[in-house]
Amino acid sequence: MRYLCRALAAAALTAAFIVPSSASAQINTVEVARTAQLLPEGVMVLVPVTVNCVADANGSVGVVLAQSTGNHLVSQGTGTTFVCTGVDQTVIVEIGNPSRFPFKQGKALATARLLVVDSMGNFIEVNVEAKEIHLKR
Repeated sequence: MRYLCRALAAAALTAAFIVPSSASAQINTVEVARTAQLLPEGVMVLVPVTVNCVADANGSVGVVLAQSTGNHLVSQGTGTTFVCTGVDQTVIVEIGNPSRFPFKQGKALATARLLVVDSMGNFIEVNVEAKEIHLKR
């Protein structure tokens, strides 16, 4: 019983010194929209991404888009930077397609990654698994 009390006291003391930073306490989220806008001839796709991160932090969101078009796999990715507002905000990621096989209307897979650096220099990364979205004109 005495050992159990000492172990619980040590655990409580240790827990008292574990304080999350403001950045890790803030919930950082990233969500790719279900629909993205396909520009003429499939040369570019505008992908809306909703992000939420600690106000005044510097953010960067990247998206990779992949689509099967006939016998070819078209895959391209890019990102953009922004300043976090502390509330949900929509960032448009413009994905150009320099290949000779353009994106087409229909289903595609999108993955996203949010990177945040707050005023204290804390670095936070949030990754989103591949999600099916629709490309529409």
